[in-house]
Amino acid sequence: MGGLQPPCACFPSSSMEFFGRELKKSFKDIGIFTGKVVDYHRTTGYRVEYEDGDSEDLTHKELVRGAGVCCA
Repeated sequence: MGGLQPPCACFPSSSMEFFGRELKKSFKDIGIFTGKVVDYHRTTGYRVEYEDGDSEDLTHKELVRGAGVCCA
């Protein structure tokens, strides 16, 4: 899991406003990757697709409060 970073002021408070947002996430021992929020499902969270082709689901809290995530 990525290292914690401070909250990003550029992230919106409304869930719908996350769509299309680019972000950067630090993955321990791997590096920092740029991703984009491409989908949302209420049970799995926000789907983020990264530049290397990987993807993951993040919660609203993870996007807003850090967890290695910061807006690009």
